[in-house]
Amino acid sequence: MNRFVPFNPSDIEQSIPHRFSEQVRRFSEKTAIAECGKSISYRTLDGWSNEVAHAIFALRGDAPQPVAI
Repeated sequence: MNRFVPFNPSDIEQSIPHRFSEQVRRFSEKTAIAECGKSISYRTLDGWSNEVAHAIFALRGDAPQPVAI
């Protein structure tokens, strides 16, 4: 059952990472991505994205640098 969950206007002011963390907290075992009969939960997607982020941080060093996604 797909149910629209309304959000507060103040939610718009939050960063994308913060909003995603909220979704992981609220719906960790729900499907985040589904394609061709396979699905990935919010918890799994969060783990994978954290692995990618840590790998990027390890490669870029201490100085801030732009990252293409």
